[in-house]
This record gives sequence, C-alpha cells and structure tokens, in this order.
Amino acid sequence: MEGTHCFPSRPRRFGKSRLLDTLKALFEGLHAEAHRAWSVKPPVLRLSFGAGVRKTAADLGASLHKQLSAFEALQGLPAEVPDARARFPACQSS
Repeated sequence: MEGTHCFPSRPRRFGKSRLLDTLKALFEGLHAEAHRAWSVKPPVLRLSFGAGVRKTAADLGASLHKQLSAFEALQGLPAEVPDARARFPACQSS
C-alpha cells in the first residue's frame, strides 16, 4: 500500500454491518486481535458533507476545520489550530 493515510469507506448498499464484519475478519489472527482492549470504544469522527455545496477547496477546508474544532472541544482538547489554512497547509493553493 502506498501513501500514509487509509480511508476505509463502503460502497453504496454494502451495509454497515457487512463492512464491520469485513473489518473484523481482517484483524483475525493479527497481534491487534489479542492485544487490543476491544471493550474500550475509541472516539469516532463523524464528518458531514451534506450541509450545503462546497464549491472550492477553501470551502471544504473551512467546513472540515469547523467540524474538527467542534470534535476537539467535545473531547476537551485545547484549540491549537486557529483556522483551516493552518490545519491543512499542504492543501492550500499557491
């Protein structure tokens, strides 16, 4: 696999349960299966792309920044990133 990020998504009509069963099968026999505390639920980021049309990369960045800032506040994390430009520096056009 190339790159540094992985975004597991599911095709339409695939089903959330089927996706979770597939992910569970991928962990079977791996170190994580036996050593992860499966009873502890990690925080889940639920990002919404349905509220309005994003016509530019800056609009998308601003929307993501707002959602991530709200999630950080809910988790009691300090607000260390002032705006989308600082949060996503590699995505800014020159």
